[in-house]
Amino acid sequence: MKKTIIIVVILTIAALAIYFIQWNSTIVGIQLWDTVTISYESTLPDWRIFGKNDKETLIVGDNTIPWVDSKLIGQNSGDMITTIISATEWYGIFYDPNKVQRMPIYTLTQAGVTAEQWKFVLLWWTRYYIKNIENDIATLDTNPEHTRQDLTYSIQILWHNKK
Repeated sequence: MKKTIIIVVILTIAALAIYFIQWNSTIVGIQLWDTVTISYESTLPDWRIFGKNDKETLIVGDNTIPWVDSKLIGQNSGDMITTIISATEWYGIFYDPNKVQRMPIYTLTQAGVTAEQWKFVLLWWTRYYIKNIENDIATLDTNPEHTRQDLTYSIQILWHNKK
């Protein structure tokens, strides 16, 4: 009788342990170093498409798509997420502050350019973005346009394989 009770208790504990391990693995979701296949579209603030992929496989944590794979942690297959990656996060090392310069509005006018804040102008075969106008001085930026803008990622998790 004692042996039967001991066997029943051991089997019950084993069954509960298996149940909790399986339950935990379904709740936890994607973790660091898991393999994930996603579909995504990234857009600029004016909704122009910056990047798109219908099937991208990555390992969470290897930074295949910077700042995006960390957003997948805790998610599950079939989940849809939207996240905004700021320009400083995404392009911080690519944005060159040396490409920002100040120029008198008079110089722009002489070149046939009307100086207006937030406007893109072509001047001497270079595309400038007028960031600011203050005291008849325009602050011009020649960094690529997308390095100054946040990106919105719409991601669908297609497949997830635990490490």
